[in-house]
Amino acid sequence: MFYRSGWTQRHGCNLILAFLSCHWAAGATLAANSSAKNLSLLVEDQTTGQSLPAKLIIYRDGHDAELASNPAGATPIPLPANSHSHFSVIIQVPGYVNKLLKWDAAGEMGVPDRYIVKMEKATTMRGRVTDDAGKTVAHAHVVIEIRTATNPQTPHEQDFVSYETVDSGLDGTWHFDGAPRTFEKARAGVWDYRYANGDYYPMSEIPAAQLRDGSATLVLQRGLPVTGIVRGPDGQPLAGAKVLTGAQMCSNRVPEQTTGADGRFAYTARPMEMVTLTIWRKGYSPELMQFGMGAKKKQVNVSLAKSVPMIGRVVGPDGKGVPEAWIYPDTWRGCRSLDAQVQADKEGKFVWNDAPRDTVYCDIDATDEGFLREDSVPLQASEHPITVKVRRSLRVSGTVVDAQTNQPIAEFTVVPGISWGDDRPIYWQHSEQLVRAGQDGQFKYEETQAQAGYATRIEAAGYLPADSRVFSADEQSVSLRFKLVKGTGTTVKVLAADGHPAAGAIALLALPGQMASTFDFQRVNDQGCEQATVATDGTLKFPPQAAGPFKVIIFGSDGYLATDRAALAKSDQLTLQPWSKIDGVLMIGNKPAALETVVAEADAPPYDPKQPFINNQLRTQTDAAGRFTFPRVAPGKTTVAREVQLGVGGGRWLGMSTQRQSLNLKTGQSSHVQLGGMGRQVTGHIIIPSELASRNDWYFGISELRLNESSNTSPLTSYPVQISQDGTWRADDVPAGTYGLYISAMHKTDLNVCAASGDELANAQTEMTVAPMPGGRSDVPLQISTLPLTLLKIIDVGKSAPDFSAQTLDGKNLSLASFRGKYVLLDFWATWCGPCREETPNVKAVYDTFGSNPRFAMISLSLDKTPADAQKYVKQNGLVWNQVFLPGQWEAATLKDFGVRGIPSIWLIGPDGKVIAKNLRGAAIKNAVASVLSP
Repeated sequence: MFYRSGWTQRHGCNLILAFLSCHWAAGATLAANSSAKNLSLLVEDQTTGQSLPAKLIIYRDGHDAELASNPAGATPIPLPANSHSHFSVIIQVPGYVNKLLKWDAAGEMGVPDRYIVKMEKATTMRGRVTDDAGKTVAHAHVVIEIRTATNPQTPHEQDFVSYETVDSGLDGTWHFDGAPRTFEKARAGVWDYRYANGDYYPMSEIPAAQLRDGSATLVLQRGLPVTGIVRGPDGQPLAGAKVLTGAQMCSNRVPEQTTGADGRFAYTARPMEMVTLTIWRKGYSPELMQFGMGAKKKQVNVSLAKSVPMIGRVVGPDGKGVPEAWIYPDTWRGCRSLDAQVQADKEGKFVWNDAPRDTVYCDIDATDEGFLREDSVPLQASEHPITVKVRRSLRVSGTVVDAQTNQPIAEFTVVPGISWGDDRPIYWQHSEQLVRAGQDGQFKYEETQAQAGYATRIEAAGYLPADSRVFSADEQSVSLRFKLVKGTGTTVKVLAADGHPAAGAIALLALPGQMASTFDFQRVNDQGCEQATVATDGTLKFPPQAAGPFKVIIFGSDGYLATDRAALAKSDQLTLQPWSKIDGVLMIGNKPAALETVVAEADAPPYDPKQPFINNQLRTQTDAAGRFTFPRVAPGKTTVAREVQLGVGGGRWLGMSTQRQSLNLKTGQSSHVQLGGMGRQVTGHIIIPSELASRNDWYFGISELRLNESSNTSPLTSYPVQISQDGTWRADDVPAGTYGLYISAMHKTDLNVCAASGDELANAQTEMTVAPMPGGRSDVPLQISTLPLTLLKIIDVGKSAPDFSAQTLDGKNLSLASFRGKYVLLDFWATWCGPCREETPNVKAVYDTFGSNPRFAMISLSLDKTPADAQKYVKQNGLVWNQVFLPGQWEAATLKDFGVRGIPSIWLIGPDGKVIAKNLRGAAIKNAVASVLSP
């Protein structure tokens, strides 16, 4: 997906073109400024050198404008006024491949005074569109993207085929006439209102050969109609309303529909799919609807109310207005689907006329005026003006010297880092847009994005990296001093299995707390790791690293290798293992499963946040015949499975694997598997209580059929339950056995970051049996009796904590009420709970820091089977605060009174007995306590 560039790394977004912002002022004109520096741009035919008339789209200072080139000579283009701005130009000439020019105006490679771009004549690529039954589809919309490698001789140029759209003909075929002559593969997607596109249509990688010979096939999935009528406050149909599906504003989202005089719109969705509709019209407040698609067509009615303007002012620390600040609506009702932007005037005043009536979390961007960009600022329309405060940008400077000679380092690299404010390691931002060059022992840069904390890393050839302390934006100006210690880097030869250099292979080096991660062994999932490329002679170089473990993965067309610091110290030559390959077919019942997700996952040790970690994500989609392929798989033990994606609202989903098969892949081996096609479908319906049905802040969480321990007829232990908001559910390909059915409804907050976060509001559970079937399969679904959802007790933040009386491990009586007047940290835990044990150091650190404070107390409540289990662990780990044993484990009354259904569950209770915070983990435990005990 290509998300709008206003969204930052905290959301984990995949920004394909971060510099192409949605903040563009479409259709604006651009005139050369005689008093500012200009770029003289010439556009010529690559072969003849003839000047070409072109459309130029200029992106600078966060906005864009169009300009027609001068076909008779150079075109002057004004350059950005701000030193931290990026600058790019898209060049479009009919019959030629679009070009993108891009510079980082703040880098050492500044924009030149004059530049000539050579345009290449375009070629044709083609394919066909079918539905998941193999029937050709006419008038479908095919979207093309091609990314070609940058030529080292023209590092600022790139072919720019980005989301170009063509339609299929009556026979289902399509062609695109803007392709470059040479490319290895392209990404293509297809959408159509008559078919189920989901939150966004997938973009699939297709080899160039298939696009040249026309054999490339794009598949649309059939579904059920979703129709609706938009009405105004008077109940009459509303024409001109915009209706958009999907919960995320991204480039591969299906375009909006506009209602006609009858107010109607129509989409298509798959059964069990979570559908999100955003509806807006000028003069009205937008509305958002979310529902799980059932097994039948869906009719919805949407009513829009007259809008209430959001009026406010953006001010700096001194209270003065910040001119021309931008307000970008980001998250609303847990979704990011609002396509709006508002700019303040010269006094910092802004008006959003058609804002929602409830809270919208907005990003405030005044970086052009020297302020930090602040994210997720809650704003709400009201009768009174809003004041939005922003902080000044953070200026960072420093000196870098040799530790031995105290002489300035001539050349070095400055890497900015983000501190998340918890126990996660610093995220070092190695992207070329953010890394700076320093020289002669001096550096300075500006942080313009608000973060919990910042750090700076210095890297220089022949020296160990050096990291600064963590600092905050409130310091406004930070001066750092680095003394670099000489060190030796890592240099090895990387060879293919036949002995030739593995030129072009990518290597990632992960330090403790970092993850070396890839997508399908094709692309790097940037986690801030050191990255290097194997040279043409096979040489791979990494700069010196500080003491401690690290892991390295190397992948490319010749194969894969994972190694570590200890192994690299023993040998300076590495040989890649040739790729293994997996192909297969996925069945659901007796039919091939089209457009379903299949994943492959290598066996790996448990994740340790303090150690370097390797994570390679292999995910693909089946074609119309249920076929799938993983062309690059690392040799070794690997599990292949169908991934059932359960929509939870907000464009988020929970992935649960099923129909798993384990393989032990040998080097270079091809393996064929069949997933699914056995067992039978199990279906049912649950009754949703009216108290829950009337709310729009919940979703169905992890729901499954779990095999009873006494039943051993299946190699799998659980099967995901897909459920829609109307209560209809199903589980596919369930073998014979006795199962426990568990369905949960979870609370969804406006800013859910993790799809599985939030309290459990209700659940349903029962036991059921799937009888043996002849041949192990039946095409007749098993219908389960209707089951009610039971509402659960929830203690929200701000409510009074239930009192309890218990006995400590040393035999003393204790009650929560006896601690009134103090802040109390409650920790529900057990020794058999791995995550609980992981939190022990964090909880102990709280006691070590605040245990002597007379305003504070701690109580840990154990769910162990016997008091002796807890006593042993408590003694071994020196846990000297109040330790309570709760008899009955999950049936303990105190546990039910607090509504705890998972541990660790860590709460902070105020002196008045009310809940201040709950579900605390990691550094957030200590931070919460510190915030209330600080003077």
